[in-house]
Formats: sequence, C-alpha cells, structure tokens
Amino acid sequence: MREKLLVLAASAFIFLLKFDIRALDVTNIDWIYRLSFDPGTEILSWQYFRISPWSFPIIGQMEGYEFPTVTGAGMTGIVPPLAIPMKILSPILPDTFQYFGGWFLLCYVLQGWFGLKLLRGLAENYDLKITSNQYALSAIFFTIAPPLLTRTGHIHMCSQFLILAAFYTYFRTADVGKKMKHFFVIVGIMAMIHQYMTVMVLGIALAAMIDLWQRGHLSFPKLMLLGLGFLVEVGFIFYILGDFLIPFVATQAEGFGKYSSNLNTFFNADGDGSFLPKLKILDGQYEGKAYLGLGFILLLLTTFFYNLSSKTTKILRGASVENKEISGDKNAKMGLYPLVFVVTLFFIYALSCNVAWGDKVLFRWKPGPLFSLFSGSLRASGRFIWVAFYLIFALGFVGFYKISLSNWSKTCLLSLFLLIQFRDLQPLIAANETDYKPCKKDCAYEKWKPIFNECEKVTMFPTNGWNYKDYSDFYTFAQAAVSQKKSINTGYFARNDDKLMGEYEEKMKENFKNGNLEGHEKDVFVGPLKKINRFKTLFDKGMVKAFNFNGYAVLVPKSLTKTLAYLSQQPNCPAIDFGTEESSF
Repeated sequence: MREKLLVLAASAFIFLLKFDIRALDVTNIDWIYRLSFDPGTEILSWQYFRISPWSFPIIGQMEGYEFPTVTGAGMTGIVPPLAIPMKILSPILPDTFQYFGGWFLLCYVLQGWFGLKLLRGLAENYDLKITSNQYALSAIFFTIAPPLLTRTGHIHMCSQFLILAAFYTYFRTADVGKKMKHFFVIVGIMAMIHQYMTVMVLGIALAAMIDLWQRGHLSFPKLMLLGLGFLVEVGFIFYILGDFLIPFVATQAEGFGKYSSNLNTFFNADGDGSFLPKLKILDGQYEGKAYLGLGFILLLLTTFFYNLSSKTTKILRGASVENKEISGDKNAKMGLYPLVFVVTLFFIYALSCNVAWGDKVLFRWKPGPLFSLFSGSLRASGRFIWVAFYLIFALGFVGFYKISLSNWSKTCLLSLFLLIQFRDLQPLIAANETDYKPCKKDCAYEKWKPIFNECEKVTMFPTNGWNYKDYSDFYTFAQAAVSQKKSINTGYFARNDDKLMGEYEEKMKENFKNGNLEGHEKDVFVGPLKKINRFKTLFDKGMVKAFNFNGYAVLVPKSLTKTLAYLSQQPNCPAIDFGTEESSF
C-alpha cells in the first residue's frame, strides 16, 4: 500500500511541475489555446461537439466546426470517454467548461499506477524479489517517460498508460478468460481515444494470444475467433464515434516516411535532456522521439557490465554459465518471443520507408499500393516506437532486479538513477511556460462576438483557411462563433474531407460571382481585404455592406440590421466602397 501512495503522490507532483494547479479550473479554457497548436483546435472540437444535436446510433457525430463537414468525436482529440459523459451533463455544467486539465492529471497518475502494476506483473512472471521502495522508485520512471512528457500538444496521446496496462495484462499470471477480458477492455477504451494507439495495444493482445496458443492454452479456432472479436469491437466503437462519417479516401494523408523515428532515438536527447548532446535527425522525426534518459541508460549499462563481469568470473573459476529455467509452473509464465516479434514489427514500421541514422538515410524502400492504404491512415509511423520504448523499460528493470546485489544496494542505485533521470529530463518536466490567466474582455475573440450574435453562420473566405491576416487567427473567429453557437466554415481536423470543402468553396464563389446568396442569406462574411472582390456583384446589387474591422473585411447582408448598426457605430471601422482604391486590396 505504501508504494501505491508514494507513486500516486509522485505522479500528481510531476503533473503540477509539468502543468499548474490552475489547469484544473474547469471554467478556464484560454490556457489550452496557448498550450500549442493542436490543443486549441481540440477545445474547439469539444465545444462544437457539446452543442451538436445528439444522433443515434452515431453518438459521436459533431457538426458546425469546419462547416459543412460532419465528422465524429473519434476523429478528434477530445477523448470521447470523457467528452460523451460531459455532453450528457452539459445542461448542468458552466457555459465555459473544460476537462482537459483533469485529463492530463488522470494520465500522469494512471501512468504511475500502471507502471507499478506492470512491475508487479513482471515480478510474477520472472519470480523477481522487489521491495516496496524499489517498486515505487521504478514506477516513477514511467511517469517521467519522455514519450509522455513530450505529448502535451496531443491531449489524447497522453493515454500511454493503456500501453502499460496492455503490457501488464500480457505478463500477469491469470487464466486465459480473465486475461482476454482485460484485453477487450483495454482495446475498447483505447479505440475510443486514438486510432494509432489502438493498433499498438491490439498488437500486444495479438502477441498474448499467439503465446497462449503456442503453449496449448488456446486452440487455433478460438485464437481466430478472439482476433475477429477484437476487430468487431474496434469497428463498432469507430462506427458509433463517427470515425466512418468522412470517406475512407479522406483518411489518407501524405507523411509516411517523414514523420518517422530515427535509429538514434533511444539515446538522442534532441534538446530535451540536460546532459547528452542533441543529435541530428531528419525533418519530421520529432514524432518518433523515444529518448530513454541518462538515468535509465546508466541502469542498463550497470546491468550489462555487472552480468558481463559475473559471467567472466564464473568462466575463470570454471563454473557453468548454463541458463536455468525459471522456477515454478512454466506454463503459467508468458513467453517473450511473440511479444518481441510484434514489437520488432512496430519498430520497423516506426523507422518507415526511410531508415535513417542521424541526418543520413541508410536505405529507402517504396511502399506498395496495399501497404500505402495502411500507412496513409497511420502516416506518423514514428509514434509506434513507444511500444519498443516501454518494452525496453520493462525488460530493463527485469534485468536490473536479476543481478545478485543486496536489496539495499539496488535501492541505493535506483535512487541515484532516478535522481539523474529527473535532473536530465528537467527541461521536459519543468517546461511550464503556459500562461494560465483567463482571457480578458479585450481579447481578440471577445471583439467579434457581437458581430456574430445575429447571423446564422460565420462564413470565412477563403474556406477552411488558418491564416487570414495573422498566424492561426482562425482560432479567434472559431472561438467567437462557438461562443454564439454558430457554425463556421474553418477549422482543423487530423483528417479533412478536402473534396467536400473544395466543392463547397467553388459553389460559394460561383454563386457570389452571379450575385446569389443562396444558403448564405443570413451569414456574416469575414476574410482578408485583398480577397474582397469576390463580393463585388453582391455589393453592386445592394445585397451586402462591407466594413474594415480590425484589418479584416466584414460583409453583412442587409437583412442583419442589428449587426449593420453595431458595425456602423464602431470607431475605426470604416465602410468599404468597392468603387474606391481600398477595395482593390
């Protein structure tokens, strides 16, 4: 019990170092926009999902963000296992509400918890004698694992504790039925969170099934049936969360071969460590970071040289160095070969078709058409290095605990290695530069809320842009639009239906050219001044009025009288006459 309390307390403390207690303020969403690019669009996705009408059976359906796209919560990073219950509770929640800070805390605490559980599973499987203090010290290594610490910008990818849970289930001593039930739960939860990581835990489950089959605990027909069951489970969850609402072709994206991992990743601090130098990598390989940390590298080196010296001593003394079988019922022990095989496949996939050492590509191979269907959906292959990373962590501790040192010596060494690890990774652990102050009334998006109050939709031109005047200023307009519960035709998803958005843009341009506001009679139009000429016909017909508001062109149909009156009364908001030089911007 003591080690559990220590690990939970340490995990919560690391969360506070990494973030801030103010991240748990559910009414403060502004810090999420400042965190990095992706969290901003995820909080927008949550806000639009919250106001989207319920649908059945696709309960994850969301609309209004990047209109006319209709997609699913499963294609965003809003963590549907939390988003769906929060949407149910929406009527009693504050108008401004976020659970992302709580999710980060949960991920860090569960990372430590399942790190501890994994160590217990390893101790069972390998008959290791581990003290309470050693359990706690070792589990904290998992909480400060660089793959977790570097994923603040991808909220749902902090669910790496489920990879640890899958490894724990693999190694723990349990009957087949119980083991498979646990895998079904892990795979199901992961399928609700992230597609890439679903493949990872599915791979670990597959390795467990193969091992059980090899050892006669699972028949081949039952193995096939279980495999089919996992696929049906994942497919069903993807369906109800809306993963299939966009065409399959839209899930294909370029980037396989770029967003990969480097062969030097395990010992390349890449600027995240305090001691080891930053080694070169190729552009895009930040996705495949898996730095082990200096403390853990020293643990591995200690284990290696101790075993080497021990074997050398035995040979010099004429002692046998034959491998001994693990005591106990070997049929209860999980074999390692199927797991190593699956993890090796993930490792190869992480390296992608451009296998590189530093900034040099050692060799390339060209993916075939069928393989490209898979790699196009899972283009950031470097993330699959996480499975190898955590297996190295797990087996590294097994090797360390097997060396014949006293428990006191092992505890002292672990304490030393953990201190070195913590100091080495301090740039990642204490990288808390986020401003947690709530946005004031003079924030950019607050100025746009009155302009979007009367309209039916906010129509940006051009459609689905990110930078209209300033970098990523689409956030400003989307924030203001969702606060007024209005759809907007811009946004960002991991996978976009570019064909749909392109057709929508072309139809809109053609209608405006012909002086037709069909489908946009009560929209407010916002965009760069230099693109305003697409509205000239509408202006000449007296259908819209144009203003220069904060350096943006704002066009308002004559029917939106309150909006026109508001803009007319604003200082430094001149009307735009298409006959003047200003309209040629």
